[in-house]
Amino acid sequence: MRERAERELDLQMALGPALFATKSWSHPDTGRTYARAWELCRQLGDHSREFTALRGLYLHHQNLLEMEKSQHFAEEALRVAERLGFNLPLPPETEQAFSADRQSQLDLQL
Repeated sequence: MRERAERELDLQMALGPALFATKSWSHPDTGRTYARAWELCRQLGDHSREFTALRGLYLHHQNLLEMEKSQHFAEEALRVAERLGFNLPLPPETEQAFSADRQSQLDLQL
């Protein structure tokens, strides 16, 4: 069972970028793929790929302008990064994206 889940996770992680390239970040298939990848990561305890799956979910919801959901996945990704011992702050492009999302959400609340 674990081997099957690991193979499926490999497939989902390869499929995500392919769907982004051929469809878009906002396409439902892209969201479903990253959601399934995240589910498998949690099931398998694969934290290194969990960050990538969460980043995919963050970008998917950001492109749908679903800022609350986007923010949720950004925060989850940061928690995983801390658990993995990533040197925070994250790379500038990642930190900028997460910060911009936080600012957008604040602007919408005003």
